[in-house]
Amino acid sequence: MMDIEWWRNLIAADIYATLKQKEQELPVFHSQGFQLSARTYLVDWLSLVVEQLQLSSLTLHLAIFLLDFYMDSVDTDRYKLYLLAMTCLRVACKFEEHIDKLPRPSVLNSLLPKTVGISLGYDGYLLPDFLDMELSVLRFHNWRISAPTTAHFLPYFLTIAADEGDLHNGVPIVSKTVVLPYLEKHAKYFSEISLQDHTFRDYPPSLTAAACIAASRICLHLTPTWPKHMMLLTDYYLEELLPCMQLMLRYHQRDEANQAMTATAVVTPVVEYVAPTISTTYYNPHVIHPHPHPHPHWVAYNHHLHHVTTAHIHPLGQLALS
Repeated sequence: MMDIEWWRNLIAADIYATLKQKEQELPVFHSQGFQLSARTYLVDWLSLVVEQLQLSSLTLHLAIFLLDFYMDSVDTDRYKLYLLAMTCLRVACKFEEHIDKLPRPSVLNSLLPKTVGISLGYDGYLLPDFLDMELSVLRFHNWRISAPTTAHFLPYFLTIAADEGDLHNGVPIVSKTVVLPYLEKHAKYFSEISLQDHTFRDYPPSLTAAACIAASRICLHLTPTWPKHMMLLTDYYLEELLPCMQLMLRYHQRDEANQAMTATAVVTPVVEYVAPTISTTYYNPHVIHPHPHPHPHWVAYNHHLHHVTTAHIHPLGQLALS
């Protein structure tokens, strides 16, 4: 279990180095599970449960990590997929949360989608089912459930994600303390996107977290896209982030198109993705714009977030807080 706000600790750099070392020991994700097609529904449901039970993002990311690698190698009865998701969440809670926040099986059963409850024919899974599945998950992971995730690295990178020397649309920002809340909201959005698609398992969690920061700076029209101090902190060059970051921006643009279609109630073709211009000296935004809404599957999960729109961005580089 990580210390609360370890990134503010005096030995944060040492903790980061340890996480990077543990990252090298993560197993390879093969994307070969036959049931990965059901993953989207399980991830969406887990995100809603985590929000409703007020669990941490560390718990969500660890639960999905346990779920992904188990599904990648073990075929599970389709009637037990939600039981698997519940079990991974409970195991993650036991590792990341205080014992008081561990959800009881009865609570999780009450949060099951109605269609699942009907197909089961009773009020949910029984306690022996939970115990058997938990033992199976723990044995599969060889009882090693401590794994660095994107949620571990992101807060550390956010500590210096905004700088007084940043430019917004070519104009110096007023204060990094004003910009930082917007960066945090966008970075959280992109970290949620990284949970949506198992393709992001192809990238190390630290690289995914760094890509979340770079994508957020592009959406907020901050230049340079990847400042030197971020490169030094993360040990990643911008070129290394591009594949992961561009995948995030594709999802972002798709969200914008879906939101526009929903707002106008008119079905229109989705605009083909066009990569934004990325520069270490100046970025001229012409494709990507800040967008407050997450992927459609996450709308309910993030309805509480404040909206960040272009209307909030004032002239002369000043970002106003709403």
